[in-house]
Amino acid sequence: MGSLFGLLFMLPIMLLPIGLLALLVLGGAWLVRNLGGSNIPPTPSRKCPACDRPVETYWQHCPYCGEELQ
Repeated sequence: MGSLFGLLFMLPIMLLPIGLLALLVLGGAWLVRNLGGSNIPPTPSRKCPACDRPVETYWQHCPYCGEELQ
């Protein structure tokens, strides 16, 4: 009976370093992914000539004032 209690107390102590190592690896992977930068190029900004609000390049009319875009 004593060996069963010893095993139950020893198992979490053995798993603790493995859990910490896993957290370190996952944290490092998260940092590399977030600090690596983005490969998506920024879209060129375009403004409506009438209201000077930002519009997308493929829009035909301004959604804010209705002006026709070139």
